[in-house]
Formats: sequence, C-alpha cells, structure tokens
Amino acid sequence: MKKILFFATMLFCAGAVMAQNEQTTAVLQHGDVVSVFKGINALVDAYTAAEAGDVITLSSGTFTATTIAKSVSIYGASCVDDAENGVQQTRILSGFAVGLAEDTLRNIYFEGVFIQGSLDFIANSPIEEMVISKCWINGNLNFNSNITNVTISQSQTGTITGIRTNTADNLLIRNCVVSGVIQQFALSSSVVIDHCIIGGTTNKYVDILACFTYTNDIFSANSCGRDEYFFARSGSTLDNCVYPNNTCWTSMSGDVVLRNCFDVDKNSIFSDTENFIITQPETWIGNDSTEIGVHGGLGWNRLPSTPVVKNLQLQVNGATLNVTYDAEVR
Repeated sequence: MKKILFFATMLFCAGAVMAQNEQTTAVLQHGDVVSVFKGINALVDAYTAAEAGDVITLSSGTFTATTIAKSVSIYGASCVDDAENGVQQTRILSGFAVGLAEDTLRNIYFEGVFIQGSLDFIANSPIEEMVISKCWINGNLNFNSNITNVTISQSQTGTITGIRTNTADNLLIRNCVVSGVIQQFALSSSVVIDHCIIGGTTNKYVDILACFTYTNDIFSANSCGRDEYFFARSGSTLDNCVYPNNTCWTSMSGDVVLRNCFDVDKNSIFSDTENFIITQPETWIGNDSTEIGVHGGLGWNRLPSTPVVKNLQLQVNGATLNVTYDAEVR
C-alpha cells in the first residue's frame, strides 16, 4: 500500500513539474494514471476526461474556463506573477459556473489560479466541503444554493454574496482581501470572517442580511460618497477589528457588538496599501496574538502549496515508471 501511495505521489509531483515548465499544459491524475493535455483548451479537455476525485494541475499561462460539476481538485502555478520565486500566473479567461443541477456537489478544491470573471455557484445545487485557496477572483463569489463547510483562504475577490433564504453552514473566510462586502445569507447561517480586509459598504436604506462574526479584520473603505453606508450590519459581532472613524456618517448599524476594536483615521490604517502593511502592527493585535489583517493568522502567502521539483529524471522500465527528483516546499 505504501508503495502505491508513494508512486502516486511521485506521479503528481512529476505532473506539477511538467505543468510549471510548459505553457498551457493541464496534467490530469486519476489514481496512478497521468494524462497530459496542451493548448488553451487543456483545462476543458482534462476536465472532460476527469472523474470524481481526480486532480488537475495547470501550468502558467491562459486557459479557457469550463463548467465544474464533478468533485475535482484544480491546482494552478500561481494567481499572481512572482519574479522572485520564478513563478508566472495561471489565468482563466472568464468565470466558472460551479454546481450539479438538482444535486449536491462535494469535495471541490481550487488553488493558485487567477479567475478573470466571477465564480457563480448555480441554483439548486448545494455545495459541501469546498476549499478556495490562494486564488484571485477578479469578479465576485455568488453562492446561489445552501453551502456547508466552505473555506476561502489567502485569496482576493470582490463581493461574496448568497441568497437570503439560503444557509451558509460553517462558511470560513480567512486571510482574504474582499474589495466588496459579504452579504445575503440566512440569519441561521454561521459565517466567520477572520484576518481579512473588507473594502466595501452597504446602503443603510437597503435591507441587507449580513449578520456575521468578524475577528481580527480591517474595514478599509475610505470613501462612502454620502452618509448612508455601513461597514457592519445589525446583529454582527466585531472582535479585535480596525475600522475608520471619519469616512461615513455612521460606520455601524443597530446592535453591532464591538469588542477590543480600534477606530482610526481612514488615512492611517496602511503604511503600504499595495501590500496591505498596517501602520501599527504591534498595537493592533488580534485575539490570536498576531497582528490584525491579512499578515496575521495564516499570513498573506499566495504561492500554492504544491512542491517545486528539481532535477527530475524519468525512466520507463516495462510497465513501471521510475522517478527520481529533489523536492523543495515553496
């Protein structure tokens, strides 16, 4: 059993190397079987051939999107270009539609991709056990069914929204930059937003459901335009958060609970807005004893967790593939 698992791991690492070193390549791993697809439609072709539980590893480069209705894991090279680490972005040309019509879709994993549009989760398709890690979603995350055990981490996106009649059961958003807001899940939902930066506000005259638990977050909106916008809605709890005190007429609505929060001048939150460096990291400390914002907690590392493999050598001996390599965790 150990030999089989080790063999499968070596195949995955080999696929990861091929994906990094060749443009627009998708490597599909199904058990011990590895298939390689090339070109702008490589992701589409790999997904078409995939079965539940398979892993698709994408190279740097640009890919056409496809609807995701199978339990697959998709790994990209990176959601950003990183010259220091010799990594280039994996870009998906448009958004994804995700979901299995009239059925529950489980065990979905996205890591290390830049998605040019939105992630739209289709109606009447509950989502369970999903992770979005180290991705950049240039549009929004739109959940249109009930979701259970969903984690979004070390990612960047626009608004994260649901439907007010649908439940988010154990939605965890951590170490993310959300340029919009998080909103519209049923009041019975359990939503925790931790070590995030939230850049949007909601109109106080619009009935918005956004009753969540915020921990160690920064509300960074620096212009509301008028005095009609809220950072947090009635029923929310804010623990160890930072928010500007001179942006809106009022920053909170109704019975928002504030515990150990810091209200500061809107221009005094960041010393480096591009990299989200806060001005008082030794003072603005979260309930986990790390700094408030994306550099505390898990930290702000957007390089994927797949290993970098060097000195790869492949030799075929009958039906056996012998693989030798040096592996480094990035």
